[in-house]
Order: sequence, then structure tokens, then C-alpha cells
Amino acid sequence: MRILCCMFLILLSLPGFGQSMGPAKNSGWPDFRRLTYPDYGLEQVQAFIRQNKDRRESLMNTPASDGGFDSLSLREKFTYAMIHPERYLQNCSGSEYFFRRGKLFARLSSGYNENMLSRRQIHFLKTNRDSVMTFIRAITRGANTWGINLKQAIIEINGWEMIPAMAAYHRQRPDDTDVLTTFMQLMANDVFGEFVQSPYYDPLYGAQSRYNAIIDYNKTTETFIINTAMNYYKYRTGKRPSGTSAK
Repeated sequence: MRILCCMFLILLSLPGFGQSMGPAKNSGWPDFRRLTYPDYGLEQVQAFIRQNKDRRESLMNTPASDGGFDSLSLREKFTYAMIHPERYLQNCSGSEYFFRRGKLFARLSSGYNENMLSRRQIHFLKTNRDSVMTFIRAITRGANTWGINLKQAIIEINGWEMIPAMAAYHRQRPDDTDVLTTFMQLMANDVFGEFVQSPYYDPLYGAQSRYNAIIDYNKTTETFIINTAMNYYKYRTGKRPSGTSAK
């Protein structure tokens, strides 16, 4: 099974299958687990990535040099991070696990063909978190899908301010259960008491939990997570004005 999984991921990296240079037409994944491609200098960033790409076929994205990265504008750096995460983390054995129906996951599944945001990219997102949220709001306004890369960016910057917009999106797309995972990660990362003290926290994030921990999905659980996330948003709004930086 591991070999088959790795072969599948290799196919995804080949022309016509991969997601690294353009939106996937039919990857077999739910649309909310594919990438959202920001329209901020997208063509320029795609050309920039091609210039830095290793000629060998590989699942590993090629990081740009520091000089190349610094040459990008703010918006282009955001687009670059969203479509070309620079850190490679092989995880063939677990990628298919996150497609199980009727389950909620502690973490988002990989939408990057085993590539993750690098420290440089995460630092950029956190340093420019207000701009990042502005970009995400513009991209998702009226959109039918919030890609997995946008949700991961929200988690990385602790973008609790996005909770109401995500909740409104989830009402239109209740099948996108990754919204619930995003809410839980935000609350777990900030150790929000109402969630930490719930029966869901320990199985997913407790000391004995595993990376691929899951819980059953049902309407009771969904309602609790959404309501608790809104309480978390109200708590954070009262604790700190929304325009300032969160931890």
C-alpha cells in the first residue's frame, strides 16, 4: 500500500497530474482539499518558479534563493507561498488516511504533494498577518471553495479573525469539514479553555494523541465545534483589538 501511495503521488507531480503550476482540473480530491490559486501576480510567480525548478522530476519543490525570494513583491510572496511550499516532508504512508468519510481530523491533510511551508514562508506569513488576512478575504469573497492552502495559512498566523467568515462559508459548504479541523487547530494552538476541557481535545491533541488522530463526525460534534469557535472569537475580540498582532 505504501508503494502504491508513493506511485500515486509521483503521478500527481507529472505534467497533467500535478498541482504545482496550475489549478488541478480533476485530481480526485474534494475541491476543498485542492489549492486555491491567488490572482496576485500569478503568471509572474509561476514563471519565477519555473526558473528555479530542478530539471529532475521530483515531488520536492525547489526553494528560491534568498535573493530571488526577496525580489518578489508582498503579494507575489503570498502567492508563492500558497502555490509553492518549500519544505519537503515525505509522508506516503499517511496521505490517503485523511480521505475517510464521517471522520474529523486533528490536522489538515496534505494538499501540497508532500510539501509544506518552510520556516521562511511561515515567518513571512506571520510578519504580514494583517495583509495575509486581507488577501484571503479578497480571494474568498463569494467563493464556493476555500482551498486547503488558505486554511493552512490561517492556522499558521493564528488567524482567529477569520472565524466568522469561515463559519459563513461552512454554512454554504457543510461538506467542507476541514473548516472544523481549522477551528479546532486554532483553539488547540491557543489553549482555549472551553475547547481544551471538552471531550474532543484529549483524543485529538492530548499527550497520548497521535498525529493522525480522528474523531467521529456528526451534527452534535459539528454544532459544538462551530459554537465553541465563535465563543473563542468573541473571547479573542474582547482580549485584543482585531487589528493588532496575535501570538
